[in-house]
Amino acid sequence: MSSKNDITGAELVTKAATRAYHEGWERVFGKKKSEEKEEDQCASVTRASEPRSAGNSDASGPSQTA
Repeated sequence: MSSKNDITGAELVTKAATRAYHEGWERVFGKKKSEEKEEDQCASVTRASEPRSAGNSDASGPSQTA
């Protein structure tokens, strides 16, 4: 049994989503171009922050003298 509109008596039925609905949903909730760029930058930062080999020295780090 479906619900009915109290005033008109018409049955309340959900209609199928239209193409305009899908395009609007993607525009509002879809992946934004700036997020895609940030993901690419995060991947390159991750590679750059990997530990260096023992033979390389880091000039920006604190110097330790004995």
